[in-house]
Amino acid sequence: MKIQKLKDICTDIFSGATLFTNDNLSRDYKDGGYRVIRLADIQNNDISFENCLFYNKQDYKKNRYLLQNNDILISSRGTIFKIAVFQKEDTYKTIPSGFLTCIRLNPDLNVSVNYIAAYLRHKENNIIQGKNSIKKTNDKKPRIQLKLSDIYNIEIAIVSAKIQKDIDKLSLEASGYLKKSIQKTKEIEKSCLSRSVIMENLQAYGNLATKIYCDDSLNVNELLNKVHCSDSLSFLKKVPDNSMDLIITSPPYYQQRDYGGSGIGNEATENEYINNLLFIFNECSRVVKTTGAIVFNLGDKYINGNLSLIPYKFALKALENKKIFLINQITWAKTNPTRCFNYTRTLIKY
Repeated sequence: MKIQKLKDICTDIFSGATLFTNDNLSRDYKDGGYRVIRLADIQNNDISFENCLFYNKQDYKKNRYLLQNNDILISSRGTIFKIAVFQKEDTYKTIPSGFLTCIRLNPDLNVSVNYIAAYLRHKENNIIQGKNSIKKTNDKKPRIQLKLSDIYNIEIAIVSAKIQKDIDKLSLEASGYLKKSIQKTKEIEKSCLSRSVIMENLQAYGNLATKIYCDDSLNVNELLNKVHCSDSLSFLKKVPDNSMDLIITSPPYYQQRDYGGSGIGNEATENEYINNLLFIFNECSRVVKTTGAIVFNLGDKYINGNLSLIPYKFALKALENKKIFLINQITWAKTNPTRCFNYTRTLIKY
């Protein structure tokens, strides 16, 4: 396995065309026009052509944005990170709108487009939580704001052709499973599928995460008696299943320190923080032996004068992993705690 920047395995990466609703956009097609794929047209990891609009002005400059088979589209703006692979099914000339970025892989490198799309979905948190990748707006909702330079420099783990083929198969299985689940849900409730339901229906796709780094997994003997300096999540994915007796970790507390604008601890909401911890915790669960133990040290935080109970919320989420049992809560008793001068809080001595 080797790590390469996305720009090094592509022939082109470009932002979509900037269009406005009154800019000759119509639901009807006219000769010489272009079909436009907007952010809303990407649903459930696929492109829905049913509600696409058409740009009917004959403009040769728009040929710069023409999509080709196997182009990957990702959202560079919006509130949800979306990815889909474009497959040409008709004769319409098709272009992406300005909120989308097109990634065109170099066909000479024999890198699977489905593997790259799956890898980008798996790395969503890493991609959108980089510095300046999230913009806070007046309604306090985080907005994705990815620049082309951010996308150029996304690091991709290039695994063997065999692993890519396995992941292609997993992606297709997950896609089929998802479509069936969506259809079943629509029969029950005729409404759009929420993001949370989509993620629940993608459990079959979860195996993908543990396969991403398996091409170059480490032997247990290579891990012993050494200090390994690495990103914890990516390193854990190289560790074999059921190989560790004890894991002790103390991740950064939520919004208690400035960690340079990115990384765990600097999330916009506590739910994002807990979800990022769970990515790592689930890997810990995978690599620890059934006779082993995980010690997870977490601190709490006051938010608007209320103790948030983050460690307990995390523990409840972690217990959804059926392999895990909560055995004990260990209190760290401090003989010299930091004095608290805020009289709305109790002096914490542990």
